Amino acid sequence: MEINGFTINFVEQSVEGHNLRMIMSRKAGQKFIVDKEGKLQIIRGLFQNIRFRFCCCREQRAVKRVISLLNQSIDQSMIHSIASRENNVDESKENFLQMLYFEKMARLSKRIFDRGTITHDVEKKLMPSLEDCSLALQTKRAEKKHCKDELADGMVKANSGYQIVKEEFRLARYLYKVEAVKLALRLGCEFKRLPGGSSGSYLGLDRQRKPLLVFKPEDEEPNSGNSPKFSQRVKTLIRKVIPWLNGHNCLIPQQGYHAEAAASKIDSLLRLHIVPFTRTQSFCSRKFHVHKSGSPFSKDKWKTGSCQEFKKHCQSASEKLGIVHWLPPFSLPLYISYHREKASNIISQEQFEKLVILDFIMANMDRHYGNWLIKDRSAKHKKAKAVAIDNGLSLPFKHPEDYFAKRYAYYWASMPQAHKSFSGASQEIIKKLQDQEFRDRFFLSLEPHFSHEGQRQTMNERIDILCHYAASGRTPYDLSRIKTQEDIYRAAAACQGLSF
Repeated sequence: MEINGFTINFVEQSVEGHNLRMIMSRKAGQKFIVDKEGKLQIIRGLFQNIRFRFCCCREQRAVKRVISLLNQSIDQSMIHSIASRENNVDESKENFLQMLYFEKMARLSKRIFDRGTITHDVEKKLMPSLEDCSLALQTKRAEKKHCKDELADGMVKANSGYQIVKEEFRLARYLYKVEAVKLALRLGCEFKRLPGGSSGSYLGLDRQRKPLLVFKPEDEEPNSGNSPKFSQRVKTLIRKVIPWLNGHNCLIPQQGYHAEAAASKIDSLLRLHIVPFTRTQSFCSRKFHVHKSGSPFSKDKWKTGSCQEFKKHCQSASEKLGIVHWLPPFSLPLYISYHREKASNIISQEQFEKLVILDFIMANMDRHYGNWLIKDRSAKHKKAKAVAIDNGLSLPFKHPEDYFAKRYAYYWASMPQAHKSFSGASQEIIKKLQDQEFRDRFFLSLEPHFSHEGQRQTMNERIDILCHYAASGRTPYDLSRIKTQEDIYRAAAACQGLSF
């Protein structure tokens, strides 16, 4: 049987050969039904339309069953090229599979085509880079396990060699997930837009529709003017009319995705392990928001933004504490003090202080209780872990100067853990930043994410204050009171022993 220049090992008159030809010749918008012989037929005529209308669910299940059987029987051994040269056989196989799945079957609805039924051998032909990432991930996982088995339980965290292997494993796992999402996109599994937040956030799925990544495009950030959220577009309009209401004038527009990636870099350098692995990536999807007035991405919808690993089995701190969305911000300290025992047990002091260190260094202006998650205890992790997400509103090129910039900053200041001095483990993390050689390497690794000289200067000043406050026995609550430019000057003068 020959289709589009390729010979298929299906008999011309067989059911499989007929069904494959129907899929290859299907046009956009045409629907299938299954006849008594198990063959796919395109709906034509009044009777078939009426049959499909009244038996839609049953017909879709029948079509899905037929396509699943066809999909399982397709293998690269069944596909042969009729090209004249023998060395083009493998290339022809890949070309046919990519045309079949990426151009024809990707248009089929998920109700009739389950992408999870694609065999592993076909997947390797469709996306060779995914197989390479899978092999690299297996190698790094074995290296990590071998390195961990050689060390004693108390030496794992302190061993620098193990930490390097662990970071390499995280990178390999992240790259594998990126390739898996790219394959799913080409197979028709589009991004899923997340309802929360003030920017455009999309959940990246694999071909089994399992969540793997969270993607935030550059041009859909809160201060970009192209946010898909109606409430944010209203806020943008108000800020244009009344400029002094703009609390984000200390941030560089459309640079939030760099802040997300920088937070992950800081997390790796300081070994905090609370920020999901994040890098900048580019994706193409029909689900991306395009402004009606036009966008530079409106033609093919390729967008660049921050791409973060999705963390499973997590709850936001607001859900853990039972904070309802309509509770006004000024009443949160009273609410937390009333539930003091519950707030003390949801997270350890060490994990809480890691969140404080990250937020203060980056000057995060959006750390409310919905923007940090808690991963519950499990057999692998005996303690609850903090997960810091939504780090886009940080890395200012100057210190905030008004109330609107600091109203969502440092909500953790009302937690009971904020009134205790930094622990020994946190002191060791902060001492790294006092070493000038380490600080130079620290800023050198963050250089690609800085687009203004003031960002480095601002972060350097905050690191000096953090080191001084930790050494003098100050608490995270004392750090939370440093929000504006005036507070920074006062704290910097105190560090130098000057009166302000």
